[in-house]
Amino acid sequence: MAQQVRVALEEEWSFVKRMIALCPDRQFVIMGEQQVPQQIWNRSVPSLSLMTWIENAVTYSTDGSADPIVLNWTTEPDRTVLEIRNAISAASITKGTGNGLRLVNRLYESCQNDRVHLEYTVDDQSFFSVKLSFFK
Repeated sequence: MAQQVRVALEEEWSFVKRMIALCPDRQFVIMGEQQVPQQIWNRSVPSLSLMTWIENAVTYSTDGSADPIVLNWTTEPDRTVLEIRNAISAASITKGTGNGLRLVNRLYESCQNDRVHLEYTVDDQSFFSVKLSFFK
């Protein structure tokens, strides 16, 4: 099995922000970034995992600015959470294979001992959400 490559969350986040800047046909809203504690930025994540979620959000979301792709950081007493949420385009509901998400899930399975939890949800077949929690 190939060795998993991990990077600091801060580095992965910087790549995400660069990718967002290259997507003029989608509106992104980033909230709460300034409240992320430095020790969370130093945590490691599988390389390109956040990028995969952004790519999926762009691919399967609706065009235009009516429903922006939201990246929201929240800090709770026991954890810091990144939620990526996007509206799902009706045309894309059956388009995906799910292989990208399965691969990212497998990468995060090895992070469970690092107090990291990953969760996906679909709300009313209209919104897709990824929640990545970093427990203290």
